[in-house]
Amino acid sequence: MDGGEGNVISYNNMKFDEVAPYLSHINVLDHNRARLHQREVPPGPAPDVQKAILQAGKESVPVERKPNEEQEAKVVETLRAKGRTVVVPDVTPFQKAVEPVYEQYGKSLGLDKIRMIQNQ
Repeated sequence: MDGGEGNVISYNNMKFDEVAPYLSHINVLDHNRARLHQREVPPGPAPDVQKAILQAGKESVPVERKPNEEQEAKVVETLRAKGRTVVVPDVTPFQKAVEPVYEQYGKSLGLDKIRMIQNQ
């Protein structure tokens, strides 16, 4: 194996580039932004508090993502400076190819939930 894909920060930190100098940076890993959803909300905070929590979550996304994106850009520069090949492919054709899957599962899961995930 001489290539890989994944979180570029981990790829660099774990020195995967030493054995796999080709990296596809597809920027799809979102592992540290877990969100839990359920159909029924258990008794909890008052509606106004729940609304405030949801709003705070929405507002925190760009604040949290910006430093991560900046760090990823620096790591890509570092890898390229070490002579590694980092490819950032256009994922649009792949997204288009899986559109039927979204439609299929959207019927049972709720297309609104799928669209919400796509827009994250």
